Order: sequence, then C-alpha cells, then structure tokens
Amino acid sequence: MYHELYWIVVSRKENIKDEHIREMEKYFKKIHIVGLNTKHSVLDYVKSLFVSKPYIFNRFDIEEISIKSREYVDKHNIDLFFCDHIYLAQNIPQGIENQIPVIPNNEDHAFTYYYRLANSGDFLRSIYAYFQWRKILKFEIDIYKKYGADITTSEKEKDLLLEHDNSLKIEVVPNGVDLNFYTPCERTDFTQNVVFVAWYRYYPNEKAVLDFVKNVFPFVKKVIPEFKFYVVGKETPKSFERLKNVDGVIITGEVDDVRPFLVNSDAVVIPLQVGGGTRLKILEAMAMGRPVISTPVGAEGLNATNNENILIANDDKTFADLIVKIINDRELSYKISINGRLFVEENYGWKEIGNKLNQIIQDNFAYFKKNNK
Repeated sequence: MYHELYWIVVSRKENIKDEHIREMEKYFKKIHIVGLNTKHSVLDYVKSLFVSKPYIFNRFDIEEISIKSREYVDKHNIDLFFCDHIYLAQNIPQGIENQIPVIPNNEDHAFTYYYRLANSGDFLRSIYAYFQWRKILKFEIDIYKKYGADITTSEKEKDLLLEHDNSLKIEVVPNGVDLNFYTPCERTDFTQNVVFVAWYRYYPNEKAVLDFVKNVFPFVKKVIPEFKFYVVGKETPKSFERLKNVDGVIITGEVDDVRPFLVNSDAVVIPLQVGGGTRLKILEAMAMGRPVISTPVGAEGLNATNNENILIANDDKTFADLIVKIINDRELSYKISINGRLFVEENYGWKEIGNKLNQIIQDNFAYFKKNNK
C-alpha cells in the first residue's frame, strides 16, 4: 500500500454488512459511514426545475460529510483529499483546497447521461433532462476549476468536457477489474442463455431490460425455443413485475455472487441506449472469459474492437442475430472470449490502473507543495 488511508463512505447503512467493514478495515486506517437518504418524490423533481442546483447534486448535499472531512483533515494530518464522485465534492469544506490538494474523481459524467436522455427518453423524462443537463455541466466545470484537477474514466468523456471548456486539467484513469477474483472457470450449466448484470434503480439499466425483452428477446426465442435471459442485480423496479410472466425471462434480484451467472452464460449482454462512463460489467465478463455483446453506447469509453474482443450491435435485429450466432458458433465464441480476457489483462487490471492513479496523486501533491510554500 502506498498511502495511509482514511475513508468517509456514503451509503445506505442497511446495505453495509459487518463483513464488508471488516474487509475494508484491512486497507483503511479509519472508516466513517454516512447514511444516504434515498427517498425522493415527484415534487422533489419538480422543485429542481426552478433552482440553480441540479437535483442529483442536491441529493448528495450532506452536511455530515463536510463536518467529518474537516475533522479528519485537522486531526489526522491529511496530505491530500481524494473525492470519489463529483456529486460529493460540494461537501468538501470551504478552504481545504488552500491547505491540501483536492482531486475530484468522476466515474461517470451525469451531464452526458442527461443530455442523451433529453434526446431519447420518454416525454416527461426528456423535458426534465433538457432542463437539467446544462445545470449539471456548469456545476461540474465549476468544481473542476475550483480544485484545478479532475479524473475521468474515458478519453471520450474527457473530450466532451474539453469541448465546453478547454482550460480544464483532466486526467484519464479507467475503471478496472480484479483479475484474480474475476477469472475464467469451468462452465457447469449449458442451458442456452445470456445475462445482464446491473443496478436497476438506475433508469438506463431498467430501460435496457424492458427494451431488450420487447425488441430483441422474441427474435432469439423464435430461433432457440429454450433460450433464457437472466436479469441479475439489485433493486428491481415495479416495471419488471410483468416480465416474470414472459417465458424464458428470469429476474433473480440481488445475488451474493454474480460469477456463477457470468460463467454459465453463452454471452453477457449490454443493451444500453443511454448512459455514461465505462462499463465495469463488461470488464468483469471479459475477465471471466465470457463473450460480450453490446450496443455502441453500452461499450462507450472502452477501447474494445468489434469482432475481435467484443461484438457490437447497432440495432435490435443485429443484436438478436449476434446472440444466435454466439450460441451456435463455438469458434467465434472462443475467439471473443480469449481476446476479451487478454484485452482486460493488458488494459484494465487493478495493478496497472492503481499505479497510474498513484502517480497522479503523487504529481498533484508535489505540484501543490511547490506552489504553496
């Protein structure tokens, strides 16, 4: 380990188990958990249309984070503040940037998601997103300028930000995968199926499943009657209730370990139409040696190569055809699987990414010290 770490984590406390805390205590000197209020209403969304602060930022405006951050910096001689999501940066106590370097890290830029939603969502969501994305962009850029640094996960999102303000200093550190945990292993269930793993409270994931079952699944089912589609992940929405009556669609809900579902699939599908960032689920699937079939948006942010280490479908019919092909063509399946694993080994292993992030941290610390003597 390069540094002594202190962690203020924001989460729903009921989701954090004692074994999770014990595991993280191996790496962090001190941990403080801040409860996240996930309750929100239609009225909250409506109110957000008439204020300057974007709704998603307002949800993460939490005073306890600011109080605890100030306490950590003052009591524990903290050298650098790493904020692992742009929404939380608003809680960094005023003036800390004059004491120590601050690095905001953004796993996905919300303004890109809302911008796409404004152009592709249903009517009400489109109207709401239209009024939100510019607010979000302004807040993000103001934060980057305040701290003089930003880390994003893909070159594409870096370029999108620079289009709006080319003075920003942005580093790219991609999302990565634990290659020892997600590793190829023997398949035990040869039922013909594909799997999608996601958090379904996130609207793009919900929409992806509904669209897939409506527009892709029936075409595959017609060719392969035994075909199954596994929808794996927590917080499944009410809209999924009707899918339980669709023959071959299995809604698992939250599972303790996604690896058995990945390894026993013919392919992992990423049918996203809107979103941002890079797809951890693609990296996990590739690391386990499973073929990945994705929309262009789903694979955005990764430097994967179509027909080499991933299969890209530009429309529903192509998506269905690729699923049938990957199930029936063992040679193609093997090629995409092997190349996918090599791809993540070469580009997205934790060790290489950790080294890059550490170098950015060291450089920012040295720069701050040099300019604040």
